Amino acid sequence: KDKDALVMAVVNFELEEQSLKCTKTQESADNAVHEMFMLLVDIQQMFKNMNPLTMSELAKYFPLAFEKIQKHKDVFMHQIIRDNLIKGVAEGLYRSDIDPEILSIYRLETSFVPFNTQLYPFSRFDIAKVTVQIIENFIYGVMSIKGMELMEQYKQENTSPI
Repeated sequence: KDKDALVMAVVNFELEEQSLKCTKTQESADNAVHEMFMLLVDIQQMFKNMNPLTMSELAKYFPLAFEKIQKHKDVFMHQIIRDNLIKGVAEGLYRSDIDPEILSIYRLETSFVPFNTQLYPFSRFDIAKVTVQIIENFIYGVMSIKGMELMEQYKQENTSPI
């Protein structure tokens, strides 16, 4: 119909694909650390194929599409992260003293930090690398020693660079 409708259709498609991938990962992961590791690999791949200006362009020119992404982040992704944190604590792979609600909100709010060109100008920083560094910092911050050892094992077994 018009550009707005086209952009919204693409956003809907991408969010549905991401939701399916997250749900599939959640179901197939051996444990909470494995789930986070697989999501890290997926995120890194996604950012390799993404124009770093996408989010700022959407926010500026297609506010309804950007609002849809925000809502997806605040509802679906919040639940995925929160569930993972609860699962990781129960498995002894994450520290028992973390608050999954506080940290899931924190993680979500840091998800758009790599797109902030004042902090990470695209001419100096690779958005995929910034994203992985931020996520890894979060993950290692919540993990127990057992979880860290498991993450290192997954990294050594993986052929994708993380």
